Amino acid sequence: MIKSKIKNLPLFSLISLAFIVSCSSTNNMQTNDKTAYDMNIKDTKNNNQKDIIESVNKTEVKNCDVSLGCTENANTDNKPKNKTNYKLPENTPFFIADFIKNNPELDNPEQIVNLLTQQTPNDQVIKLISPATQPLRKNWLVYRSKFVEPVRIKSGISFWNQNIDLLKKVEQEFKVDASIIVGIIGVESIFGRQMGNFNVLNTLYTLSFYYPETYNKKDREKMFQKQLVSYINWSQTSKNNQYNHIGSFAGAMGMPQFMPESIQKYAVDYDKDGIINLTSSVPDVVASVANFLKQHGWKYGEKVILNVDQTSENVALLKANATGKPKPSLKFEDLPSLNLNYANHGLKPDTKMLVVDLPSGNDIEYKIGLENFYVLTRYNQSFFYALSVYELGKAISDAESANQIVAFKSK
Repeated sequence: MIKSKIKNLPLFSLISLAFIVSCSSTNNMQTNDKTAYDMNIKDTKNNNQKDIIESVNKTEVKNCDVSLGCTENANTDNKPKNKTNYKLPENTPFFIADFIKNNPELDNPEQIVNLLTQQTPNDQVIKLISPATQPLRKNWLVYRSKFVEPVRIKSGISFWNQNIDLLKKVEQEFKVDASIIVGIIGVESIFGRQMGNFNVLNTLYTLSFYYPETYNKKDREKMFQKQLVSYINWSQTSKNNQYNHIGSFAGAMGMPQFMPESIQKYAVDYDKDGIINLTSSVPDVVASVANFLKQHGWKYGEKVILNVDQTSENVALLKANATGKPKPSLKFEDLPSLNLNYANHGLKPDTKMLVVDLPSGNDIEYKIGLENFYVLTRYNQSFFYALSVYELGKAISDAESANQIVAFKSK
């Protein structure tokens, strides 16, 4: 019944609904708010949109329901401390109204209104997402040392051994190399050891409406609002309707650190238990990462990167062709003087490639990235990230192969 009513409500009536429910969820509501609380939705046609927005903006968030992701009384550093009462941002009621109007299938639209109007911004999230006051100088060797290192390699070998049958099955089914799957999980969360400790709903709310003042603030807020919609939709339509998921300060979740939109598009319930669980179901995690890469064009068994002799001639040529963009725009035949012997790698003259530049202090190392390298940048656009995933996965795979050889010789 409520769904059919919501579907036909005008925009400013939906905004009024946001205000009404937010008032009803506030036990300490002021006396002068009672008129708005008692207002019937059909009467909102007599109120202009500006008045409604002003009313919503005057609404103070005083109480919160932890079951809806609100964390007012939390005392840890990663959750908002409400020392003052916040007013809802001007665009929040528009967002709520549009969300409900565009999702008429919602089982409980009033809950969504209540859910969002109870949130307060998390200052720690804002601090962590803010750009550095002074731009940091990129350093590939420093970055690499954080991800291709003994702890992750050792954890990766253990993960590989414990899930070898699963990895082989997923590799063959999705046609995605197991070493790359393992590399992503290792870089993203050290195989589940570091998955974040921020409330995802509150984090996405904060970044949707309180993004720090940057040159791309509007674009970033729109992006996070899109993720917020995906998160709510996923929580409503799946068996995960709890709104208490924990993730990173950017809203990424689970071992593979999927954003909500990626969960909706690429996550797989591989263990067939009816729930997509990227936190503790290794089958779901492995298959979801594989599906993401497959859907972005991963070429099974093919090369990711090629090394190049760092001669002065080669460096000059590569520097001149380095665009910093991840999409391959060159062909091997465009740079014949590099003498890459691409045919030995099963590649052709018209195979697409890109120049990967890796600055470390005053030095820059250059490599050749192939189509699979580009696919890795769909997970994260950073060249450093993509190469770290590849090298960590290779280190784990090589170590595991060596262990198997030693075990074979000892028999």
